[in-house]
Amino acid sequence: MSESELTHLHQLHRSSQEQACYFLLAAAASAVAFAVQKTGDATLSWQLMVLGVATALWGGSFFCGVKHLQFVQAALHSNYALLQLAKGVHPKQPSHLQEFQIATDVTREWVGRHSSKAGVYSTWQLRLLLIGSIFFFGVACTDDRGANQCPLTTGCSGTSSPSARPPLSLGVGRQDEDRFSRSARHR
Repeated sequence: MSESELTHLHQLHRSSQEQACYFLLAAAASAVAFAVQKTGDATLSWQLMVLGVATALWGGSFFCGVKHLQFVQAALHSNYALLQLAKGVHPKQPSHLQEFQIATDVTREWVGRHSSKAGVYSTWQLRLLLIGSIFFFGVACTDDRGANQCPLTTGCSGTSSPSARPPLSLGVGRQDEDRFSRSARHR
């Protein structure tokens, strides 16, 4: 494999990693926004507390994604400095062989540290997003007081008192399904 092919393969790999990170950042931000939008006028209950934990986990996922990108950039910068040292064009190029060896070793160590931390943050970015989703769907699917009491339940059946707040809809409701089926027939 030629050097240009290796460079191209590395660029493809790096691009796919960035896309995955940005996708997870967008998913975490969207999940937080969705939870806030759906519970803006809800009354405090255990479901909302669990949803608060899910939202905090999604916020943690977003934080880990940002830190991952920062450490990737730091690793790339350190790697660039290492290449400059190897070619002898670094702005602070050591003049003695021992200084050169020390500078190279230290820079390699920094590349490894930054890469390792980027990997840890990347792993936790996905984990926190998934754990937050588990909390969210656990709340959406569990209600021990009746379907009308859960602020996240869709398509609740049964009766509710006039003072009870209507449930929040997490998905496509019956009216939306009818509207979609009508628009599909007109195409």
